[in-house]
Amino acid sequence: MKEYKVLVNFYKAEDGGRKTEINTTFPYRPIFVFDKKNYHCQIDFEKGVKIFPGDRVEAIIRVFNCPIKIGDTFALRELKEIASGSVVSELM
Repeated sequence: MKEYKVLVNFYKAEDGGRKTEINTTFPYRPIFVFDKKNYHCQIDFEKGVKIFPGDRVEAIIRVFNCPIKIGDTFALRELKEIASGSVVSELM
């Protein structure tokens, strides 16, 4: 599993994104969509920080077996909905 620093732009509900805030008490585990393929991932946000639809945040993401590099864009999917558009900013 590799770690990357990413910039995550969560879509607002009216843009097809989340309708509620993200609970940062627990790891966030959406589906990581890159190059039309789905990967398992985990994102750890700073605990106690409230993240709402429409927010843009930096985070550390852990992805299993995905060949991404700095500058690559990807999406995060929750169930059938795309929750964010994101970009890799740093390799850890």
